[in-house]
Amino acid sequence: MGSCYSKKPKTENCDIRLNEKPREEIEKKTENQLILEQYHRLSQLIELIGNTDSLNHKTRERINYLIIIRSNISIIIQHEIKKQFKLRNITKQVNLDDEKTLYHDKEFSQRVLQQIKKLISLLDSLQDDQEFENSYPILSFSLIEINESIKSIIHQFLETKTRNTSI
Repeated sequence: MGSCYSKKPKTENCDIRLNEKPREEIEKKTENQLILEQYHRLSQLIELIGNTDSLNHKTRERINYLIIIRSNISIIIQHEIKKQFKLRNITKQVNLDDEKTLYHDKEFSQRVLQQIKKLISLLDSLQDDQEFENSYPILSFSLIEINESIKSIIHQFLETKTRNTSI
């Protein structure tokens, strides 16, 4: 009792209609969006760093500089969003969803690119820091992944920019 039969053929799980895919998968992400995603991953990882008193001076300086770069990027993000709000005559508190206004902002790209280059350099030096790797092995691995991801985004951005200027 209670068995159902359907005359419609079953589709495989890999047969997803285009309109059923999440919007993020359909739309191509901008360089700014990718950079912001990596920035947020980096921020979460930095929050995991605990007491650095037991580390040598050079490693502590690098970690402090990492925190400073994160703060600088945060300030740039806040400033650019507020500037966009001012241009659009919007008065409200800035929240995470408001970063969408920066996805296509070329001025933001140029400003954040300076800090990102410093970040790449610092992450490269932390990657070579044996004490940091021994003290934070999982964090070290995650930072290497973020660094490689940011490098590829920057490479892609510069390649696209060069290609567009040569046309």
